[in-house]
Amino acid sequence: MVFSSLLTNLSKMAFGVNPNLRNNVLKYWTNGKTGCKLMAACHHLQRLLAWEGAVLQAFNAVIKVSSATQTDDVEEVDMGASHVPFGTTAEHPCDSVGAESVPHKSNSCPIYLQRLAAAEDCWLRTKSGVTALTRCQRQLDELMAMLAKVCTSGVPRRRTHEPFTAAPDKNTVTLATHLLSAYKVAFGWQPKQDVVPAIYMPYLTGWITRLIGIMFDERRMPYHVLLYAFYHSGCHSAYFSIIRRCISLEMHQKQSIEMEQLLQTWLSLTERLVNADAFVHSRHRLPQHCVEAKHFPAQKYLSLCQQDALREVSSIFGLLVVSMKAGNASMSVCELTVSLYKEILKGLIPSTDAATKCAVSAEDRNKLIAELDEASINFLVDMGFDHDTVIEALFEYATVEEATDFLVANDRQQHASANDILIDELEDGESAEMSEERKDADGEEVEKGTEEETPPPLSEVTSLDVNAILETTCSEVVPACMQMIELGVELVFNTSELLLAIVNDVNAEWRCDVLVKQYLVNDILAMLRNLTTDPSNEAIVHTLSTRLHLSCLLWAAIANDYLSECAQSSLQCVLLSTLELTASTLQCSHALVNTVKCNRAKLEKVVESLSWKYWDADERGGTFMWVNYRPASSHILTRAFMEGRAGAKLSIAGKHYAVSFITMCQRNVDSHVERPITVVARLKEDANIELFFKADDAVVEWNEVVRARMVPAVIALMGSSGLDSNAFHALLILAARITRSAEVASEMLRQGGVQAVVNVAGCPFATRALLVALVVRHCLDDETSLCQIFEKTIRTVAAGGYTLNPPSTRWHHRMPRTTREWLHAMRALAPLCARHPRLFVSTMEHVARKQNGQITTVPMPPSEGGPKLPPPSAPVRQVVQQLMVHVMDFSWEDSSRVVTRATLIRLIAELVKSYSAVAMLVAESQHASTHSALLTLLDKCTVAVPDTECSDSTASAIELLTAVKSLVIALASCNHSPKAQEALVADIGTAFRIALTETDSKVATMKIKTLCDLILLARDMCPAGGHEARATGSLHANLNPILRLLIKKRICIELAKVPWHLNLSTKEGIDALNHVLKTLDELTRSINSSAGGAQAEGVAGTRASSQNASATLTLTTTTNATDAVNPTPARTENALNDDAVGESAGAEQQHEHHPIVRRMLEEFNEHNEEPQP
Repeated sequence: MVFSSLLTNLSKMAFGVNPNLRNNVLKYWTNGKTGCKLMAACHHLQRLLAWEGAVLQAFNAVIKVSSATQTDDVEEVDMGASHVPFGTTAEHPCDSVGAESVPHKSNSCPIYLQRLAAAEDCWLRTKSGVTALTRCQRQLDELMAMLAKVCTSGVPRRRTHEPFTAAPDKNTVTLATHLLSAYKVAFGWQPKQDVVPAIYMPYLTGWITRLIGIMFDERRMPYHVLLYAFYHSGCHSAYFSIIRRCISLEMHQKQSIEMEQLLQTWLSLTERLVNADAFVHSRHRLPQHCVEAKHFPAQKYLSLCQQDALREVSSIFGLLVVSMKAGNASMSVCELTVSLYKEILKGLIPSTDAATKCAVSAEDRNKLIAELDEASINFLVDMGFDHDTVIEALFEYATVEEATDFLVANDRQQHASANDILIDELEDGESAEMSEERKDADGEEVEKGTEEETPPPLSEVTSLDVNAILETTCSEVVPACMQMIELGVELVFNTSELLLAIVNDVNAEWRCDVLVKQYLVNDILAMLRNLTTDPSNEAIVHTLSTRLHLSCLLWAAIANDYLSECAQSSLQCVLLSTLELTASTLQCSHALVNTVKCNRAKLEKVVESLSWKYWDADERGGTFMWVNYRPASSHILTRAFMEGRAGAKLSIAGKHYAVSFITMCQRNVDSHVERPITVVARLKEDANIELFFKADDAVVEWNEVVRARMVPAVIALMGSSGLDSNAFHALLILAARITRSAEVASEMLRQGGVQAVVNVAGCPFATRALLVALVVRHCLDDETSLCQIFEKTIRTVAAGGYTLNPPSTRWHHRMPRTTREWLHAMRALAPLCARHPRLFVSTMEHVARKQNGQITTVPMPPSEGGPKLPPPSAPVRQVVQQLMVHVMDFSWEDSSRVVTRATLIRLIAELVKSYSAVAMLVAESQHASTHSALLTLLDKCTVAVPDTECSDSTASAIELLTAVKSLVIALASCNHSPKAQEALVADIGTAFRIALTETDSKVATMKIKTLCDLILLARDMCPAGGHEARATGSLHANLNPILRLLIKKRICIELAKVPWHLNLSTKEGIDALNHVLKTLDELTRSINSSAGGAQAEGVAGTRASSQNASATLTLTTTTNATDAVNPTPARTENALNDDAVGESAGAEQQHEHHPIVRRMLEEFNEHNEEPQP
């Protein structure tokens, strides 16, 4: 063990910057006289330790069985003393205690292990030996892993983002071959002729796990130098023969757990081997000029791995089908098998049809060539380039400069390709030399009887017949997957990914008649009818849910075919009938909504051409800008978009890109760097935009069906008991989707849909707040409110007040110089267009303008006499009243509702920010105890401890307090609604007085501290007053409206009274006093700084000596400061207060003490004055 650790540390020296030291380490391990002998001994010891570790694992399993059955006599556990060689059958003993207790456990064990099990204390006495064995095995594994890293590490690079291009030397290749030859020997090695499967399978599992650790990096990209050694050492054939030698139905019945572990490990490694994306675009590829790359064509080896994996996985599918029928199939093995088959198909299909998908048709190509500038062609031909080559360059590149660079670089590549001939001439000599050295090195390491013939050259590998594979997939694999998806949800996702990989390449007849019609329509109809007659059949419910889930996952690829089949079979009517929980025989006569593919004719009526751009750095200047796609690439994108695809694949200047129309971005396949894309449409002169945005008759008719049948069914299901969080989540998604139509949302509100949403009983889930907010907003929005929201958002974006979503870090570059750039602004405003396209276009025409590539807005007309709030609409008033009544109902607990009270309060706060009339409606809401609703929240929901009336937990109370703070912040920022701000400040003052009457001193101090925090929050979050307040000439014109209201409502006096109601003998009372004094100090600082600023500007025109008196008046009485928005009513309402201010101002002449201290002393004298005799 110590020697292995020493060798590991010595091998680490190869990672230094000294190349000579690395070469010396490699030469030592590849020297046939010393290093190879030492490595062969280490490998032999590693195999022995791995086998003993597997024996120990099997022994521990026997001990567990014995302990589980509580049997004193270990001999009663039938170990199956007879050895079971692979490929033979044996009867399964069913009368043993171990077999009954653990039916899937191993039932065969060697005789010496039975003797050891009979004397269990022997192993307890040799615990130190077991520990030494484990540590020694770990040290040897670390040594071999370190040697593998030495093979894969090259010369240190100066720039980390550059790919590894250094060619491996002969010693590196030889060392890699030695390492992988040991794995080949280990896969076929066994201590004797007949081995126990319970030991041999864990032994193989351990070796495959070690192989995964050395052949791939942290990004699952393979090291090609190790793959070269993996194939040429014969380890490849030994690895893929494991399934044929060890996996069988009889063995699965006897050794199910060990076989499942072996299959999981084998499938994981094989999936990495056939991953075409990681294989082809690995950072560890062999350079093209090295000898190893000539003998190891990566694409050929990938094809070989795909062939071998496809052969073995077919037998695994057969085993899983039989296991499914027997009811003992492993879900994890099924997941890995489907995932492996998916990777094989993903690697096969793009290699065959990538050219046809990305190529331009001959007719389109001739049209694009005819549009080329003849002067540009003649200019490049005069420079000496071939005419056909010039046309190809101009066809691929947009400008003459880029075409010239391409032609010059292509000419250099043609001259450089002549060097490849010299490399080919030297291949045979170097290959013979390496083969001879490899024989000398391997002669002493490989044991007798293990040598095999040299693997055939990869050039003989033929490509697979993709059409035959697709036929086999459709006829055998897909039916098996349809059975396996019932085992778990993850299999539904894996099966959907498998089908999405082949759905565009399989026969159209199979896709329509089998996949869509049989699996996703007819089978669902049959299950729905059976469910109507037998609602308690859980098996049908489970199968139906998996098929519906699979249909949703495949929707993007089969939407058009699926809608066509649904229209013929009336599947939507049966689904609606299931939602209504009745058996309906009504036939649906309306057509279904067409997808974007069917709207191609509608799009072509108004759009003349599409111009595609992507955000990237200019090759010459290095600055980021919108770059036009080349004509050929733009044509491919336009064709894919018109055909309704989700994306397209491009090849630009030798680089492969994957473009997604869903996320509107392009991804570099090699570097995985993403860049945003955009499209600009040129409209026809006679385009009718209103006709384009007009809803089709089918859409109108379908919305009527949804309004009449689906809305009542959704509301009824929300009101039913027994719904779990997943069901309610699905109902909220459905409700949010259907209420995007104004008619459906109005019907939802009329039938009590909002009340049904907030009253659902159950457990909360993560996205409930977002979905509930969407449903409520859809019920509130009409064209008037949407127009106001659109205009406000457009003006915010035009002012540069938005951030890119997703953030710019996703695009791996700095943000644009200005966020007002037109195309970036259009990306930011895209959600508004998706919400209501026609209204968005009209609002943009009315508000926005494009100037010099940037977005600007039309100036807003000046307002006269302050802001004029429109009266609240009937939906807004109804929804807000329902939400407030539900919040004020303290008879229900958060633990019994999906939508908690804190979630509702945060929703109301968001509505206050979005809708101008909501703030006043919240301020006017009343509680059943004749108090205002806001005062009730400030009284009952500002203590972060469990309350006796609410019965909320501490965490819920803290969440509720945070929600109340968000509501206070929203109301304080509503300068457009001064009455709501005044009601907020008045309720805070009343809450102070109520808090002082609390009998529990702890609760009282916590409420006082929370209310002080709310005062400062309201002050900080309230925007400053406008120029109307400064025009009044008031002393406090610079104060924001909340500060003026705090002065008006005598909040400072309420704070000054608090200390006489506190128990200062306790720590809580002292903390509350400090909190109150800090709040008073903050308010005094804000008021004095604003008053001092006004005096410095000459607004008040008073002397400096009156500043302290002004501050005193601020804290003791209410001044004659008027409201900034509505000054006349404020003066009338506070006329008596103004007189009181004048009297007290004449009486206050002494300023020796701080105003706060002086007022506290006066209050103290009033309360403690002795009576006169």
